[in-house]
Amino acid sequence: MGYWHARAAQYLGAELVAVVDPDPKRATALARKFGLVATAADASEHSAEGSHRRRAHLFARLFSRFSHMRAIECGINALVEKPLVESLEKTRRLVEDAGR
Repeated sequence: MGYWHARAAQYLGAELVAVVDPDPKRATALARKFGLVATAADASEHSAEGSHRRRAHLFARLFSRFSHMRAIECGINALVEKPLVESLEKTRRLVEDAGR
């Protein structure tokens, strides 16, 4: 799914700067498709970039939704595929944490 969203973002004029995936092989494969060199296992590795690079599309498996909180903690605005998390309770907690 990340490929299609990256392709659409690029088509709309977004600057793609890195692929973040805990699996380095997947990150590298997708980065190559878009002519990127930068890959990371965690979004926090790119949190020091300029403010124009503080946006992310998150496409995590449900069991790895910790990525949402990592992005929020790093001040990265995130567009997240649904379902956001696996329960309404966890969704509420995530939204509350993001609000802080």
